Parts: sequence; structure tokens; C-alpha cells
Amino acid sequence: MTVAGDRGQVVLLAAVVVAVALVAMSTAYHGLGYHGDVRTTTAIGAEEPVVIAEHRLQATVDAAAVDTARPWVARNTTVSDVRDAVREAIADLQRSDATRGRVFVVRENEALADAWADDDCPGGELRDFGPCRADGGVVVQERANETVLVGVVLDLTIRSKRGETRATLRLAAH
Repeated sequence: MTVAGDRGQVVLLAAVVVAVALVAMSTAYHGLGYHGDVRTTTAIGAEEPVVIAEHRLQATVDAAAVDTARPWVARNTTVSDVRDAVREAIADLQRSDATRGRVFVVRENEALADAWADDDCPGGELRDFGPCRADGGVVVQERANETVLVGVVLDLTIRSKRGETRATLRLAAH
């Protein structure tokens, strides 16, 4: 038989257990929801000119992959349109960094594009894709009699008062 005083102790004990559980849940919630100082969470090197150029040129290649679908026989037009888009992106880079004293020199890397077309052309057992072709630094592939942009290979040189930086960018179309 339970006495009325024992019930009060059980209720008090249950309240303590619930309070401890709430404190633990609240601590976990605030710990997992914490995002820190946003300024310290940017990617290391995100402000470097090579990274900026790579991101802008990658976005250009991705957009060109969507905008340049044509029949395979018109692949030269696709390649030309991709080149125009890349030139425009480079001109934008030049304008945006002119005040910082940077000059971007970009050239297509024909040798690496040829190697990409020969050795790393998308394909597979369940894919009925045609061969890849490199035209300068632009790699295209025939898929269902349409021209698909595979990617672009560029040599990038950035010149500034501090020196010169060189990079080769292999920009796969997504």
C-alpha cells in the first residue's frame, strides 16, 4: 500500500528526470544548430584569383553545355559557341580584376583535350555514345546524333605585381 507522501516523492522524482532530459536536449539542440562565425567558414583560398577564375569558367562551361545542343554535323557551330562563351567569361574576369592590377591570359590546351577525347571519353556498357572529338581545347561527343559538350581544357596565366601564377583547368561540363 502506498502512502500519500510516497506519491509526492515519485512525482518529484519524475519532474527531476524530465528536467534533466530537457536540459540535455536543449544543450544538444543548441550545439548541433550552432553555425559559428560565418566569416571563418569560407573555403580556404576562395578569394585566390585562380579559384575565382576556375569557378567562373566552370559556370560558363556548364551553361554552354545546356545552350549548345545541335545535330552532330553542326558540331563546329557548337565548338564556336563554347569558345565565344569562354571568351566572354574571360573578358568579364579582365574587367572585374583590372582595378587589382591582374591580367588573365587564357589559351586552349589542345594536347590535353586530345588526350581527354582519346583516353577518358564518357562511355560504358549501357551507353550508346559516339566518339569524342577535340577541337582545340573543346571536347565534344556524339550522343544520339547530337553534339554534347564534354568539357574544355584551358591554360590559365594570371599576371600581377606580385608575380605570375599558372594553372591548367580541365572543366568537365555538368
